[in-house]
Amino acid sequence: MVVFLISRLTIFDKEVNFLDNITFNDRPDVNRIAETAAAAANVDPATAALYIDLQWTYLEMQKQYEAVLADYDLSESRFLIMMFLTHATDWSLTPSDIADKLGSTRATASKLIKALEQKAWVRKLTSPTDKRSSQIQLTEEGNAALERFLPHNFEVIKRMMRHLTADDFKTFTALLNKLKLGTQQTINEMEHN
Repeated sequence: MVVFLISRLTIFDKEVNFLDNITFNDRPDVNRIAETAAAAANVDPATAALYIDLQWTYLEMQKQYEAVLADYDLSESRFLIMMFLTHATDWSLTPSDIADKLGSTRATASKLIKALEQKAWVRKLTSPTDKRSSQIQLTEEGNAALERFLPHNFEVIKRMMRHLTADDFKTFTALLNKLKLGTQQTINEMEHN
């Protein structure tokens, strides 16, 4: 809640929401956050500054990754669907399975599947066991598109992570696990309030 207030209120001397502007380059430093948060109790400006820096870094990484996906006419969700299919028996899954794996609604998954069908990267088949249901299957064209993209996918990830040593990876993994725990606890607390 405190971080939300800091990100929402008067950091730029007017009301803004950092999430509305993904490319914000005027990130507040600890002193600016301390000035803004002076009226709030129990605010640690260094924690808020680290959060903002982490958020900015993630958004920049995501922007670069989305550009690489776009070069191959993919989105992250379409790419994930195709990867799910490559690991499925007969390269096929039901639309419900795809939605579950994506963590999305069935309607959202259907739109993504239609976009992949239009490219002939997947096809819809009638289920052999239940004529009322369908299977989504990766096509040879879809697999070829994945094979063209994957080397570039791994190259961009490698470039983004290139400054991390083996020890950094261990430390970063441990820190990410702590952030995941804090995030899950926050979700649980907000659901119960």
